[in-house]
Amino acid sequence: VRQCQPPGFAHRLFATRAVAWEAAPAEASQYAGAGVTRGNTLPCDADTLATVRLRIPIETERLRLRPFRDDDADLDAMLAVLGDERSMRYYPAPFDRDGARGWIERQRERYERDGFGLLAVEDRATGEVIGDCGPTVQEADGESFVELGWHVLRSRQGHGVATEAGAACRDAAFDALDMPF
Repeated sequence: VRQCQPPGFAHRLFATRAVAWEAAPAEASQYAGAGVTRGNTLPCDADTLATVRLRIPIETERLRLRPFRDDDADLDAMLAVLGDERSMRYYPAPFDRDGARGWIERQRERYERDGFGLLAVEDRATGEVIGDCGPTVQEADGESFVELGWHVLRSRQGHGVATEAGAACRDAAFDALDMPF
């Protein structure tokens, strides 16, 4: 088994497309095992990771992370996030309504193709979608890696939303692998 270092600068979780989300009740505490022994590196082979299942929704004290809906119910909320010029300053341009719709559609395609993608981040107290967070397959240096990414509504930035959502996704991934981080 080829080994790779645990997540660091690039927020890399896995070097494979084999991890899959599995819908489950919020109270479920057991994850399907991958037969991985404890250590401080992650196996990068698809055979080992093919059996990993992360449970969704992922919930924290304040947040619920769930797949995007396919009925445009999340569109206006994500347009507010992805259409914000300041929040999207590192992208070629902020997204318009069609761009935000395409973004959501690409996440839903990732769920089918890769088994995971960015999840809608809801405020549990209000049910408001305030961003997205989750793992996505990215290409870097000629290799595929799963990277943890997020976008947060500007009015909620600076309140620990990205940290809380990112840590919950990271923990769910490492729990599924039964490995410390």
